[in-house]
Amino acid sequence: MSYHSSEQLEHPGHLTPVDQPIGIDRVLLPRLMFASGRTSKAVARIRGIEANPHSVALGLAIGVFAAFVPLFGLQLGLAATGAWFLGANVVAALIGTFIGNPLTWPLMWVASYKVGTVLLGREAATADLASTIDRIGATVVSLSPGTLSETGQLLRPILEALTVGSIPLGLLVAGLAYLIARRLLLGAGAT
Repeated sequence: MSYHSSEQLEHPGHLTPVDQPIGIDRVLLPRLMFASGRTSKAVARIRGIEANPHSVALGLAIGVFAAFVPLFGLQLGLAATGAWFLGANVVAALIGTFIGNPLTWPLMWVASYKVGTVLLGREAATADLASTIDRIGATVVSLSPGTLSETGQLLRPILEALTVGSIPLGLLVAGLAYLIARRLLLGAGAT
């Protein structure tokens, strides 16, 4: 089945749907990975950044890593500073932090917590975590003089496990983000 039109035949350099190569990296991978319209727009913005593929991919990876670090509210600053320090693209780093969002945070936090408890030699007690979170809520609502101190004592083991677990997970996902972004960017430059 051919889709040649007279206009397409006049332009010999134009590839028609019949002639276009179909490869995992050019067609299938982007469609599988970036099914949503918002993500596709983000990829288009990343591809539009004027910098070399390594700089953009490294910036994106730094942003992804920063999204895993449980410094809530400081991820953008961490990503920008890390990108500047490593000579990566700062805009791509800021875009990379958006992997952390209300849809992905629960998965990222639970995975980081579980990995952190294993690395710290503790048992990952999900029931204890839920009861601790309930106790934190009750402590904050009570507004007693020791609220801040008690909340800190309850949060400390959770934040320790989150922080320790976020480092290897963040590095792993950031490494994958770098490889995928660089491949997509090099492919975009080859067209």
